[in-house]
Amino acid sequence: MFTAKYGVCLPPSDDIELLRRIYKTAKQADRNFIVVCDDIGGASFGKEAAQIACEALKSFLMTEDEIYDVPEALLQAVRYANSEVIAFMTKRGGRTVGGTKLIAALIKNDMLYWISV
Repeated sequence: MFTAKYGVCLPPSDDIELLRRIYKTAKQADRNFIVVCDDIGGASFGKEAAQIACEALKSFLMTEDEIYDVPEALLQAVRYANSEVIAFMTKRGGRTVGGTKLIAALIKNDMLYWISV
């Protein structure tokens, strides 16, 4: 499972110092979002798919200058993440199996928006 918290993609951890770094980064961030990607069990490249999806969604949301239509931006970000995972699987060859579950939430103007795949 990988988590993007305020632009940082991380594997799961109970590390207190890591949590302090996340909190410090969050206080400085201008985007309040979280992304959690968890590999599909039994897939040989599930971990890689989860990391790629997490990084791709984070990258998409962080490069947008201003997000006016949050639901549309989340949908486009998920589509972009999916295309990146597919591209990775295609490069690996025909017998490559991998996938991920994804949930993302973004707060804007005191509203919470989320998407789950």
